[in-house]
Parts: sequence; C-alpha cells; structure tokens
Amino acid sequence: MGLEIQDTTIYSMLFADDQLLIAQDYEDLEYMTRKLIDEYELWGLKLNVKKTKYMTIVDTSRDLQLEDGKGTINHVSEYVYLGVRITKEGNHKPEINDRINLERAAISKSILWDCNVTSKTKAHIYHAIVKSTITYAAETWCLKAKTTAKLNSTEIDFWRRSARISRKDKIRNIIIKQKMNVTRSLLDDTKTKQLQWYGHVQRMEEGRLPKEVLKWHPPGRRKWGRPKLTWAEGTDGKKGIEGRRLE
Repeated sequence: MGLEIQDTTIYSMLFADDQLLIAQDYEDLEYMTRKLIDEYELWGLKLNVKKTKYMTIVDTSRDLQLEDGKGTINHVSEYVYLGVRITKEGNHKPEINDRINLERAAISKSILWDCNVTSKTKAHIYHAIVKSTITYAAETWCLKAKTTAKLNSTEIDFWRRSARISRKDKIRNIIIKQKMNVTRSLLDDTKTKQLQWYGHVQRMEEGRLPKEVLKWHPPGRRKWGRPKLTWAEGTDGKKGIEGRRLE
C-alpha cells in the first residue's frame, strides 16, 4: 500500500481541496478510497465521485466500484492535475501539444501581421502570453528531439509573423530573429526553468521528499529494449543536468 521511496512511504498528496491517493493494486485502492470517504463523512465532507478519476500504470480498464451504492470511479489513461496533463506512459508530448494549442488560441494572428503594432509591443506579447503559456510546468518535461523541434517551430512561427515575413519568402530563421532582436530561444527559457528548479531541490535539506523523489530509482528489473530517458538525461542529453552550469 502506497509508494516506498527510500525510508518513506507515500500514501497521499494534498493540494488545496484536491487529494491524490497512491496504491499498489486495485484492492489497496478500493480500501484506501473507502476509508477516505468514511473519514470525510466524519468531518461533514463529501467526495465528488463525478470529478474523481483513477489511473494505473499497468494495462487495465476496470472501473473502481464503491460499496453501499456510493458510485463508480472511472478508470482513465490520462488526466489533468493542477493544469498539467499526466499520462500513464509518462509522456510529455500531449502536455506540450496542449500548451502550444493554448498559445495559438490566445493570440490573434492578425495582430502579428499588423504593421501598426511595433516590434517592441510584439515582444511584450511574446513574453506575456507565448512564453508564459507554453513553459507552464516545463520544469518537469523530459525533452526529446521531436518535441524540441515542435517548440522551435512554434517559436519561429510567432517571430516570422511578427516580422511580417511569409514562408514563401524563404528567409532563414536566424535572420528573422536578428530582425526581431531575439536573443534567447523558447528552449533556452525551458532549460533555464528546469535548472532553477533542480537547484532549488538540491538546496533543500536532506530527507525532504522532493529531494528523495529526484534521487529515487524504481526497484526491480526494467523491461527489455532501450530504456527511456530520465528527467536529467532529457534535460541535458547524455551528461545529465549535473554537467550543466547556469551562465
């Protein structure tokens, strides 16, 4: 029951009025959920079953049936928690796609093509809307080649429109950035946020849960095939984030 990390077992995580339960199997989850509902009722609280979901790492589609007619908690393959899309595979691609779509919906493309809007104003739009929207919760991303390329493509699309340059003009990206006085890329800002978060965790006292989780390695044997990149490896290639230095 719960997840063992070093000498600590995590059963639950809390944020505001949200609570996350962690269990090893279906029976443990059913028991923990039932005890949680009973404890809620003692304090005059009620679990919103319709808004409650559960996800498993293994392949299953079994819903969680609550006793005494208290309802059914549906099984899902992904869910949104604190504004971040979490998948059973631990893949950040859907989350990054969501961020890019939100950015595109928030900006009127006609504003970028407007010659009456100055480059300085367009730069303010980029920092206030584009960068802040896309890099939200980027500290946890494990960047791969395809997602990196998509971030770069989204960024240069903004600056190309802001410079009022069409793709048909075949102007190199570096020329566009020079025209718009762009000194840092979206990828640079993402990696900086990751490094800042890493430094924040490393400065914590020994025994703090975030620090223990960062150092934790899942027990048991891994599956056949090429292992997935860890967060540190995805942040800065083979050397990992330990080899990086904030300039």
